[in-house]
Amino acid sequence: MSDAPQVPSLLDAQPGKPSRPPKPSFEQFFEALRAAVAKPPRGGLPEVRRILNRGFVERENSHLAAQVAEIFKAYPAADRWAVAAAVAEIAGKLGRFQQKLLAEVRSHFARQIGFYELDVDGPGLKQKIEDWFLHSAPRRKSHPQQDGPATPPTSAEPLAAPSTREMPYDSWLRWAFVCLLSKSSAERRMEGALTLMELWAGSAKKNFKESQRESEWYRFIASVLGAERPKSSRMAPVLNALQPLRSHLTGVLNRELTLRRDLAATQGEVAAQKQAEAAARGDLACAQATIEKQNAEVGKLKHQLAEAEERYRLLDEHWKRSSATNLARKVGSLSQEVGHEVQEAILSLDRDAPNVGMALNRLRRLQGIIKRQAGREEDDAN
Repeated sequence: MSDAPQVPSLLDAQPGKPSRPPKPSFEQFFEALRAAVAKPPRGGLPEVRRILNRGFVERENSHLAAQVAEIFKAYPAADRWAVAAAVAEIAGKLGRFQQKLLAEVRSHFARQIGFYELDVDGPGLKQKIEDWFLHSAPRRKSHPQQDGPATPPTSAEPLAAPSTREMPYDSWLRWAFVCLLSKSSAERRMEGALTLMELWAGSAKKNFKESQRESEWYRFIASVLGAERPKSSRMAPVLNALQPLRSHLTGVLNRELTLRRDLAATQGEVAAQKQAEAAARGDLACAQATIEKQNAEVGKLKHQLAEAEERYRLLDEHWKRSSATNLARKVGSLSQEVGHEVQEAILSLDRDAPNVGMALNRLRRLQGIIKRQAGREEDDAN
C-alpha cells in the first residue's frame, strides 16, 4: 500500500442528513400526549400535532385510538385539531391512526350537539341546517374563550359532557363543521359548509343588494392588488373555493338546459295529446249524436211495430170472429139443405109403395150438394 496521505472526497466531507429518531412506544406516546394536552392550547396544540404526526411503534388499532380519544375529548383545543384533521381527511392526507382518532372524537361531537338528528340527505339541506342551528346552537358571547391549562381526566374519571347551550359558541361551530364534512355527501358538502359559515358570519348581510355584494368582492380584489407587492396566495384560497361553485353552477346550467329541452319536448307531446284528445272528443260527440239519432229511430220503429202488432191482433180477432160466423152460417145452411134432402129421401122410401126413383133423385141432389161444398172448400184453400 502507498504511504501517500489519503485525500477525502467531497462526498465524504459533506455532512449526511440527520436520521429520524425512532418512534416511541405507545406508552411513551400516550404519556407525551397526556403532558401536551395539559398545557395551554396556545403552545400545547402544535406539540399535540407533532406527537400525533410522529405516531408510535405499535400497530395502530381502534382500541388504541379509543384510549387516546378518552383524554382528547376533554382537551379544550380538540375541536381546533379536529377541524384541520377533517380537512386533511377529505384531501386524503390524514394517517390511519389519526383517522380512527378523528372518528372517535367526531362521534363524541355528534352526540353532544345532536348532529345525528339532522338529516343531511335529500333536498332542502340549507333550510334543515338553519333550523337545526336555531334550535341547537348556543348563543354567541361577546368575550372570547380564554385559553387555560386543561386537566385531562384519568381513565377512571367520567367524562363531563357540557350542555349544548352552555358550551362555547366557537367550539359548537367547529364540532358542527367537523361532523358536516364527514356525514354529508360530496355533492352536498359544499352547500352545507357554506350555509354553516353564513350562519356563523351572522345575518346582518342578508339584506345586502347584489350590487353591494359585488362591490365587496371588488373591494377585496383591490385590497390584494393595492399592496406594494401583491401576493397571489391571498387570492388562491378564494379562487379555489369559487372553482367548485363555478363547476356546480355549470352543472346546474347544463341540467337546466337539459330540463328546458325535455320540457319543450314534453310540452310538444302534451300539445299533440291535447289535439288528439280534442279530435277524439269530436269523434265521440259525433258518435254520441249518431247513437242518439239511431236510438230515436229505434224507438220510432219499436212504436210502429207495437202499433202494427196491435192492428194485426185486432185484424186477427176480426177475421176469427168473421170466419166463425161464416162457418156457422154455412154449417147451418148445409145442415138444413142436407137435412131436407135426407128427409125427402126417407119419406120416399118409408111407405107402402116406396118411390125409389124419387129417393134416388134426392140422394143424387145430396151428392151434388156435397161435391159443390167440397169445391168451395178447395177454392177457399187456394
